[in-house]
Amino acid sequence: MSDEWKNKSRDLIAQLTEGKFAEVHAGCSSEMAGAISVQQLDDMWSGLLGQAGAFKSFVENHYKEIDGYHTTLNLIELERGKLVVRLVYDSAGALAGLHFQPAPPDDPAS
Repeated sequence: MSDEWKNKSRDLIAQLTEGKFAEVHAGCSSEMAGAISVQQLDDMWSGLLGQAGAFKSFVENHYKEIDGYHTTLNLIELERGKLVVRLVYDSAGALAGLHFQPAPPDDPAS
């Protein structure tokens, strides 16, 4: 079961790196889609790349179920450092949360 969510997260990160923001937005829950536009997704991702450099690789991800939500912590490598991308999916499989944070130096994806 966790592999399904981990693979879904890898695919979503690939969509971000390919600039497929409309596809990412189409997979959002109604609440998430109402809170962020396709343009805001683009601006957010472009801003991250502007600060941390180009996407280099997907490193690893971890899965947890929390209160009925499926959460993955995804470690990616950019030119100037690593970033944790937290993706949260609702029970229907729609993206309900998206958060970016710098990876801690000693335990990046926990």
